[in-house]
Amino acid sequence: MRSRWGSAAALAVALSACGPPAAGPVPVTADEARLAELYRRQDCFGLRDALAAHGTRRGAELDFYRAAVDVAFSRPEAAIPELRRFLDSREAAADGRRRQTAHELLGDAYVRVGRYAEAAQVYTAMFADAATDSAGRDNAGNVRGLWGALAGTPAQTVEAPGPVRLATTRDRAGLVNVSVASGGQTADFVWDTGANLSTASESTARQMGFRVLDATVNVGSSTGTQTRARVGIAPELRIGGATVRNAVFLVFPDSALAFPQINYQIHGIIGFPVIAAFGSTTVMRGGGLVLGDTAGASGGEQNLCMRGLMPVIAAEHAGERLHFGFDTGAQATSLYPPFHAARRALVEAGRGPTAVRTGGAGGMRDVQAYALSPLVLTIDGREVTLPTVNVFTEKMADDADRLYGNIGQDVINQFESMTLDFRRMRIRFR
Repeated sequence: MRSRWGSAAALAVALSACGPPAAGPVPVTADEARLAELYRRQDCFGLRDALAAHGTRRGAELDFYRAAVDVAFSRPEAAIPELRRFLDSREAAADGRRRQTAHELLGDAYVRVGRYAEAAQVYTAMFADAATDSAGRDNAGNVRGLWGALAGTPAQTVEAPGPVRLATTRDRAGLVNVSVASGGQTADFVWDTGANLSTASESTARQMGFRVLDATVNVGSSTGTQTRARVGIAPELRIGGATVRNAVFLVFPDSALAFPQINYQIHGIIGFPVIAAFGSTTVMRGGGLVLGDTAGASGGEQNLCMRGLMPVIAAEHAGERLHFGFDTGAQATSLYPPFHAARRALVEAGRGPTAVRTGGAGGMRDVQAYALSPLVLTIDGREVTLPTVNVFTEKMADDADRLYGNIGQDVINQFESMTLDFRRMRIRFR
């Protein structure tokens, strides 16, 4: 279950005065072309590895790509000065598209550290810089309204006495729920790393004392639909023994989070910004969560990165490292058009595509998909076999053209526990 708004970069973009355009194009070396291709594919793992060969060398291009890696691996404070240096460079002045991308990254970095006013200024600059009829201008205006509305809101904080152990339940849709208290009321919220921001229905936000602002934003979902949501702040949430203050929520009409086909209503979703604030989260197969767990603190290669506010993990398929979205709110793993394109013979070896019903904020729709049997992946050195996986032939989300798929609960449930460590950027299965 994903709540999304705008482009794949989602929350991001730059505050910088650019100098006059350069007299001519800046030469591009073969190495720079390789870095550019890795970035275009949003392959944070490949880009990280390629940059390692450059050591401490400096330059505008390297500043840009190092900043992209710093944002992806949760080092926003390091990315901010790198991006500002790039935006002052000749290369940024000569390349409007790269300048826009740097803005997106800088805005993302500001959001990660709760500097909403500066993120809004970034989108204001991007809005002014974009072509009048461009999708980038529309997106910048949309997101500018979100962060502008939050400009006076303090950054989110979390207080916890130590690791917090939570009981969990499964709702009618099979999603993991936790008990959340606010304003003297308690409700079950879906626990969902795939939600860019936390979400609540209008009636739940009102009952739980959220401060709901007049600002609205267009939100995309995994069904490809767009829904208007208002911006809300939860002054104080109690999750087990932890207290979360000033959590940002998207507040939807109740109907947008209703699924009458299965008599199901979502009251709220705890999304990535709250989950990541605990540092690490361990999901137990038998039920239960541990927030702030340190059991997974041992070393190992970073196999987790961020695209905007969406976790992305590295997994091997047929000996090749691929990158997938990671969504604890999805019951089943699904594969996207890039996987179909890369493994066409394998995917189309069986019967032809059929209509598969998918759901998200805003409703449900039918999408054409092949059935792949089986899918074998290696994650964190562990082999995972899924008997059957849908391979979609249509774009499922804003970033579905740059991901090979989305990992869901059917992978997680093959292990006794799974730890997502957002400080070390590592996922570990046990």
